[in-house]
Amino acid sequence: MSIRRLAGTGSNSSGNPSEAFRFVYRGNAVGAAGFLTRIDGHDDRNCNLPDQATSSLPVIGGRSKSRVKAPFWQIFPGKQSLYVGSTSAWANGGPVEVDRKWKTEVCAEAHDIHLLKDKITVASVAAHVSSEFQLDPPLAQFSLEGCWIAGLKLDGAPVNVKVKALGPEGMRAMVHGQSEADRRRVVELGIIDSVEFPEGMPPGVSYDPAIRNRILWEDVGAIYLGELLVSGFSRRLTMLRIEFGCPNKGGFCAPDVQDEGHTVP
Repeated sequence: MSIRRLAGTGSNSSGNPSEAFRFVYRGNAVGAAGFLTRIDGHDDRNCNLPDQATSSLPVIGGRSKSRVKAPFWQIFPGKQSLYVGSTSAWANGGPVEVDRKWKTEVCAEAHDIHLLKDKITVASVAAHVSSEFQLDPPLAQFSLEGCWIAGLKLDGAPVNVKVKALGPEGMRAMVHGQSEADRRRVVELGIIDSVEFPEGMPPGVSYDPAIRNRILWEDVGAIYLGELLVSGFSRRLTMLRIEFGCPNKGGFCAPDVQDEGHTVP
């Protein structure tokens, strides 16, 4: 993706330092979060899982790191629950070459996830996005490597998820051909290569290979895998997102990271 419209020499023609270009960093990472607003059909009960392991970069870059080692859960006895064993998140940003190249990385992981009394379990899941911006020649490059979903089970039945590893060339190919209008709005893409059910699908589960990142489950909800949101200079990746349906209602995601940056003026 070109950043020519933001490119410059580092200062204006008058050489005024106050008008020099600078890079504005933005990187966010969350290990896990979730909520239930209706539990077993009862609207008077709710269950919230506060954001677990959160990291965010300041405007000047730097490093932010967070880890939640102790298990966190919300349980109603005999009812539904959200449980996450441990999470971690970090964001890192800094110059590669002063005033000419900048790099940002965001990463988050979640381990030992148990949802809805173990109807959905995940051993571990990770999201990792990195970017490099340069002015000469003007270019923005993104990479999605080191992402995975391991040990996903639905009612105890294993689900094998293969995630694409996308370097700068792969990312460019994914967004190649987008119109100028597409680049100005949020475009949803997927990084899932395949989803397999080696022991078959549990009752009520359906999966359309044409929609590689979505699993539907009657009376449970919709499970989305490897969602990538692209807009301008932003890449936001959510490896696992769940929209709970009847008799429970709510949502869950793990992990969720965003990498974005630009020069000013």
